[in-house]
Amino acid sequence: MFQKREAGGKPIVALILAGFIILMAGKVASAQVQDGWRGEYYNNMTLSGSPALVRVDKVIDFSWGTGSPEWSVVGADNFSVRWTGNLNVSPGRYRFTTATDDGVRLWVNGQLVIDKWLEQHTTYYTADVDLPSGTASVQMEYYENVGGARALFDVKRLNGSSSGSGPWYGEYFNNKHLSGSAALYRNEADINFNWRSDSPAPGTINPDNFSARWTRQLDLMPGRYQFAVTTDDGVRLWVNNQLVIDQWRDQHPATYRAEIDLPGGNTPVKMEYYENTGGAKAQLSWAFVSSGGNSGGGSYTPGTWRAEYFNNTGLSGPPVLVRDEGQPNVNWGYGSPAPGIVGNDYFSVRWTRTLEFIPGRYRFTVTTDDGARLWVNNQLVVDNWRNQPARPISGQIDLAGGLVPIRLEYYEADVLAEAHLGWERIGSAANTGGTPMASVTTYYLNVRQGPGLGYAIISRLTRGQMVQLAGFRNANATWVKVNLPDGRQGWSYAGYLQSSVPISSLAVEGGQPIPVSGSTATVARAALVNVRLGPGVGYRVQTSVPSGATVELLGRNAASTWAKIRLTSGTVGWMNAYYLNSATPISSLSIVG
Repeated sequence: MFQKREAGGKPIVALILAGFIILMAGKVASAQVQDGWRGEYYNNMTLSGSPALVRVDKVIDFSWGTGSPEWSVVGADNFSVRWTGNLNVSPGRYRFTTATDDGVRLWVNGQLVIDKWLEQHTTYYTADVDLPSGTASVQMEYYENVGGARALFDVKRLNGSSSGSGPWYGEYFNNKHLSGSAALYRNEADINFNWRSDSPAPGTINPDNFSARWTRQLDLMPGRYQFAVTTDDGVRLWVNNQLVIDQWRDQHPATYRAEIDLPGGNTPVKMEYYENTGGAKAQLSWAFVSSGGNSGGGSYTPGTWRAEYFNNTGLSGPPVLVRDEGQPNVNWGYGSPAPGIVGNDYFSVRWTRTLEFIPGRYRFTVTTDDGARLWVNNQLVVDNWRNQPARPISGQIDLAGGLVPIRLEYYEADVLAEAHLGWERIGSAANTGGTPMASVTTYYLNVRQGPGLGYAIISRLTRGQMVQLAGFRNANATWVKVNLPDGRQGWSYAGYLQSSVPISSLAVEGGQPIPVSGSTATVARAALVNVRLGPGVGYRVQTSVPSGATVELLGRNAASTWAKIRLTSGTVGWMNAYYLNSATPISSLSIVG
């Protein structure tokens, strides 16, 4: 939806798709709010007392940031809101979604379906509810503590009666390969089956080791659509003669989604399915996403990776395909990720997901043909953006625990194509090698020019943000030196940092180690190790050195995680200290630039 807002946060609606979602086979209105949302705004976080402001909000989709919903009446922090409204719905299952910073509770027809009344960065929650035809009452409660403020409500219809040209034509086979003549032909109103351990047609179709093909023409209006399948076991889905979902394998019930732009009119859809043994399920639904094709929009399914495919090697322009997938672990060989949509060569992909980790040090490994870049917690840990055969490249990072965003970018030049991502927890503290990290535990943490309140503020960190320790502290370990993402260094109060190493174990600023000259090290732990222009994965790769090679040690960075080296060829550069075996401790080398 598109809105403009005044400075006070009051929405001026230019175009509203408010409170309703255009769904299922081109049906337009499935959940439309009646007369807007009644919003009651309170100058406290508990919805107590009399509201300071009561108004009608056309939609619940606000990004106030550090501002106020209404400057003259409601504060920018420590406020709460209760929205109530009624939805006009047709019978079916609906997915309710909220996104808030901070807490949220959602009731549908008096039933509490989302209860996340806690301080948090913007987090999405969903709940699926079956509703009869008529009016459904909705109440959303929200509170903001301090910092950024965000509140969103959305609802989509997942299934219900279908429309289009005729029923589904189903063909059932007593094998897993759709081979030979079908044992059963029949028309189906919907593809919405949960046979469990039973047969689709007892006496005719086996309860195990069978397959089915459904075909149909759907009458759709032009625009972008999202198709979703849930199956146990394998599934393939073609829309408008294009393969958009290909998960032909044994699996427990799993849901996959794909988005595609359609010209409108009669659209052929074909779904193929097989059941091996155990439970059997096959379901299909679809939803209209937008009329502006190639938007890359649509909903995201928690628990899956969001995949965006581009028909170029630079992830530029709008994606030609957006879908939800499992963990990146694919080998397309000479083929395409989506024949007819994505080319066999010269394409790129961006995978994103938020995962929950326990605190510790992690090693992330990507194996790609060709280039890849990996961000973990918004930090670049693998940078190998070049043409290459498939080989593993690893990077390490300390995580304070909790929800962590991950982004993997990949491109394929020509010939073979594959992409794999994996990780392992290699320690609970930073003494396992790599760069010491810390997580901010307060809402805002100042970074100053020196170790004390009398120094000027040069930057500010937010709660949950990971920051790299520079390797130094003050004399009583109350302040610690940090490396900012823009390359600057500053000092932060140690009491508001949860660190992977004790702050007291760091060196006191001003003390310099005794230089050690003429020392050497042997490259280890990887077949090839990059030599970079500077001490970090953000610096360009100069060359790669094979395992077993000997290099001369010239110095280190402040955290002792990177060593400056000289190759036998005379090339001088930087190498991650994790990949060096030396009788001389890296921490004993001089800090050099």
